[in-house]
Amino acid sequence: MTDLFDETANYVLDLASPQRMQILFKLLEKNSTPTSLAKEIDATKQEVHRNFTRLEQSGLIEKKTDGKYTLTTFGKIVCTQVPSLVFISQNRKYFEDHY
Repeated sequence: MTDLFDETANYVLDLASPQRMQILFKLLEKNSTPTSLAKEIDATKQEVHRNFTRLEQSGLIEKKTDGKYTLTTFGKIVCTQVPSLVFISQNRKYFEDHY
């Protein structure tokens, strides 16, 4: 059971960066290169490249033959879960008072 939690904790750590979250949701809209995405999110190419590498290593994104990156199926599924986490965090006080 600990291995399962370790693996999940590693994925959560990969999502713990606002820039990595931005990258995932931009790639949900359209495939892109690190250079193009750096311009879109007003970040340095180096930062974005480092985050692309991390997201690729965790299996959330992959590089296509045209040189652009796309979300993997796993990455798309993770993105569908984020709005639930946002809702829970935005309504944390309510949940603390009512549960």
